[in-house]
Amino acid sequence: MTIYQQIQQRIMQYDQALDDQCDLLTKAAGDLAHGFSRYLGIVEAGCVQLGVGERDSFKKVLFVNLECEAGGAGLLEFTIRLCVEVPVGTQSQWARDFPIQLSFFGTGYRFTVESTKKQFSLTPLQVQNCEFNEIYDELSILLMDAYDPDKVLRFQ
Repeated sequence: MTIYQQIQQRIMQYDQALDDQCDLLTKAAGDLAHGFSRYLGIVEAGCVQLGVGERDSFKKVLFVNLECEAGGAGLLEFTIRLCVEVPVGTQSQWARDFPIQLSFFGTGYRFTVESTKKQFSLTPLQVQNCEFNEIYDELSILLMDAYDPDKVLRFQ
């Protein structure tokens, strides 16, 4: 095998490693979004969505269609959107977006909630077992804080 052929083989192996890395990241993002519905006790389909972007630029995507950063950076950026239907008489649907960065670090996965920059480090086994409760707890705190009626200025 020539040196050039060795380089070709090395590049093919590197490219496969990048694909494998991206597959692991996108699956973890999909599992995180899917489990959030269960954590919240939601039975209706579509209340928790996985996508990219925020607010008006949010685009719902399947986890397999998420794209990792080019160049093997080992970084995936995605958004979890929670849609809440409320009774008639108020705005009928509220949506809250949670942009999240997911990356690998020395011993596992690192999830970063963009709005707070809070990081959660999970082992591969925790991710494989979908043990995301500490992330879900943080998202729930953010939700309850965002919709705190005591923070709305009112005069009696």
